[in-house]
Amino acid sequence: MTLSSLQSEVNGIQDRLNRLAQERLQLETHLSTIKAQIDLVEVMNQESPSALPGGAMLRQNVELDQLDKESTPAKPRSSSCCRSIRKPIRRPGPEETPRSAQEQRDDLQAKQEAMLATESARPKEATKRAQIFRWRKA
Repeated sequence: MTLSSLQSEVNGIQDRLNRLAQERLQLETHLSTIKAQIDLVEVMNQESPSALPGGAMLRQNVELDQLDKESTPAKPRSSSCCRSIRKPIRRPGPEETPRSAQEQRDDLQAKQEAMLATESARPKEATKRAQIFRWRKA
């Protein structure tokens, strides 16, 4: 091999090393960002949800998501579940009838909309203006 071909090979290797060092730096930065986000989530989990601004809204959103999942009919996994022998179903009286997931979801959604309406109707606090002190010239 000639000297020029060896130099070009060394330059290529140095370029690859530089790219790898930059990629490593980016990955380390990304890792530290993710660790900071994990720490933040852990701190938020330790605090009560109602103490956070919008915490009640967050809790209601989680409940709405769960009720949406419950109200969505599940498809049978196999045809064997359709072949099972059905037992007679005891129908509860009107006092015993549990509310359906859809009704619970609708109630929560109405409650959330009412909460938003009251918050928007409430007058906003006036921003305090900083007092400007002027020095009197003697």
